[in-house]
Amino acid sequence: MSYAFIHSILGIPLRSVSMQYSRAVNRLPVECWHEILRQAISVPFFFDVDPLETNPAAVFRRFYDEAPYWESEKTRTSLKLVCSFWNAFLEQYDYRYIKASHHTRNVPPEALQKAVRISLDMCRCSTCTDLLRPSQSESRYPWHDFVLSVDHGDMAPPWNVRILDVDSRNHADPILSMPSRLSNVRIISYTLGMEQNLFLVNPAQNIHEIDLAQILDTPNLAKLMNITTLHCHISHIYQIHLPQLRHLSIEGDLMILEEDSIADMLDWLRAHGKQLFTLFWPDEVGTGHISCNNIWTLCPNLRHIGFPCDIDWSPPNDDHQLSFLRLQARGSMCRICGKCRHLHLYEFQFQHCIPQLATAKLPTLGIPFTWRRMMSCNDWTIARQLIHDTSLFGVRLVDISGYTFSEAIIAVLEAERRGRRSHSSRDVYCDIF
Repeated sequence: MSYAFIHSILGIPLRSVSMQYSRAVNRLPVECWHEILRQAISVPFFFDVDPLETNPAAVFRRFYDEAPYWESEKTRTSLKLVCSFWNAFLEQYDYRYIKASHHTRNVPPEALQKAVRISLDMCRCSTCTDLLRPSQSESRYPWHDFVLSVDHGDMAPPWNVRILDVDSRNHADPILSMPSRLSNVRIISYTLGMEQNLFLVNPAQNIHEIDLAQILDTPNLAKLMNITTLHCHISHIYQIHLPQLRHLSIEGDLMILEEDSIADMLDWLRAHGKQLFTLFWPDEVGTGHISCNNIWTLCPNLRHIGFPCDIDWSPPNDDHQLSFLRLQARGSMCRICGKCRHLHLYEFQFQHCIPQLATAKLPTLGIPFTWRRMMSCNDWTIARQLIHDTSLFGVRLVDISGYTFSEAIIAVLEAERRGRRSHSSRDVYCDIF
C-alpha cells in the first residue's frame, strides 16, 4: 500500500510525516480505518433527511445536485482497488443512489432494497421511449418488471430508501403497488397526484411538493401532523393544522382568492407563524392584502424569507433573526436602466431597496436563477448591476444554488477540469424552496 496514497486520504503532506508516524499509521485500529473510509466517500448533504434543518436555505438547491455523489463514487472505486480489506468494507456502500433510468445498466434489482436515495426519473432508452406513443399506452415498462422482481409474496419488506425523488408517474406506480416498501422514506419530492398511496404508510417528514386537495377530508390528513418541511399550493394550506411545520414554501396568487380566504390565510399564519423558520412565497398577493409588517408580526422567528412579488418593502424589527432573503424576478419589457444605461430583460424585487436591506442587516440576498442562466439569457447587465450594488453595502448576493458569482465561476472551472458538468436537473427558475 502506498504511503503517499494513505496520507493523501488523511490530508497530511507526505514530506511532513516522519517514519515514526508512518509506522503508527500502519498500526491504526480497524475502527479508525473504517471511519476514514466512510469520511472519504461521504456525501452528507445529498443524503440528508432533513436538509433545511441542518443547512442554510440559500444552498438548498444543491440537495438536488448529483455531481458530489458521482465524485464520491469515483473515490470509492479507487479506494476499493487499494486492498481486499478496503474492497470488502466499501462494497456495503454499493448502490447508495439509484436512478430508474439506470436499471438497464447492469444494476441488480436487489439494489433497490439497499439504496438510500431513489430517483424515479424518466428512462430515455429506446424501449421506454417507444412506450410513450399513444398506440403503446397499455404496454408495460421494463422498469415495472425490474421492480416487481425484487420482492416475492403479498407483503414487500420495507426498503432502506430514505429519499424518494419522483419525476415520472409511470416509474412510481410499481413501487407504490406495495406501499410498505416506503415505510422508511423521510423526504418525498414531487408527489404527482400519488398522495393516497403514499399515505398508506407513515408519511415523510419532508414533502417538497404535494396536492393537499387529494387528502382533505380523508384519514390521511392526520398523518401530516409530524411534517416539518412542505411545499404546496396556497389554496388548501389554511385548512390544515401542522404543529411541527418549520419550513414552508407556498405557491398561488392570493389575488384569485376570496376575501374570506385571505382572512383565513392570515388566521393560519397567526396560529403557525411563530413556529416557522422558513417562508418562501414566490407569487403575488395583490396590493394591500398582505404587507411585510404582517409577516414580521405573524412570523417573528423567520430566518429565511421570500416575499410575494408585489409586496412593498418595510424593515423587520431590530431583533430579527433573518439571514437570507430571496428576491423574486419578473420578465419585463426591455428598457434602459437608469444606472447602467443598458437594456434589462428582468426586473428584480427590491432592487432599488438594497441600501435599506443593508441597513436592516440582511447579510445574504438570493436571485431565483443560476449565474449560468443569467449569462445564457444575455441579460448579464442586470446581474452585474446587482452584484455591484450589493457589494457597495457589504451584502452577499448568491444565485439559486447559493453560489456567489466568483464561487460559481470556480465551480464551473473545477467541473470542466474534472470533465463533468453538474447533474442537477433543476437549473431553472425556482418555485420550490
